[in-house]
Amino acid sequence: MDGFVTTWYDQSGQGNDATQTVATSQPKIVDAGVLLVDANGKPEVVFDQSLDQYLDLDTSVQHKNVYLAAAANTANTGGVALAILGNDSAQNDSFIFMSHAGGSLAYAISIDGSSGDSGSWYLNGAFQSTGDNLGTFGDIVDGQTMLHCIEYSAGDPLQNANRLGMFSFNTDYTFDGSISEIIIYDSDQSSNRVAIEANINSEYSIY
Repeated sequence: MDGFVTTWYDQSGQGNDATQTVATSQPKIVDAGVLLVDANGKPEVVFDQSLDQYLDLDTSVQHKNVYLAAAANTANTGGVALAILGNDSAQNDSFIFMSHAGGSLAYAISIDGSSGDSGSWYLNGAFQSTGDNLGTFGDIVDGQTMLHCIEYSAGDPLQNANRLGMFSFNTDYTFDGSISEIIIYDSDQSSNRVAIEANINSEYSIY
């Protein structure tokens, strides 16, 4: 029997759970009675792009810092964009959004599209870029768990993301792959970023 996620419970005790009430849109956590795990035996939630699976997030939480461990099945996109974390109403709020560039495995990572955006993106602990559209990068490896960090040490995101595994702009862009961990802070954690990344990496052996 397969098992699907109706609620991904907030472990902080704040009750900011990620939920999905529509059965066909619920990502999978158990396959044929077996818990889905990553290469290191850690539980993971698997999203199927062909089924438009995603979880709703609590938008009342300010997303000042986001840490997300995810593996994207880039080979399965067929030229269609993947969205790990996003908003259901505006492209500007994609946060982590990957799109094929001319058929190559390169990805556009956009924070929020604001000209005064002060957000920064880190991948596997390494700084990538700061700004509204963070450009094109070929560092995201097909099927490999990678640690993303979106950090606002000054300023705020244009809006908060409200979906894990989807963002919408004219059409819905969903995620194909697995997510092991997501941590959202409503305060600036830039001074703690290295320690937070180290703790996540220690748990999941990402890099």
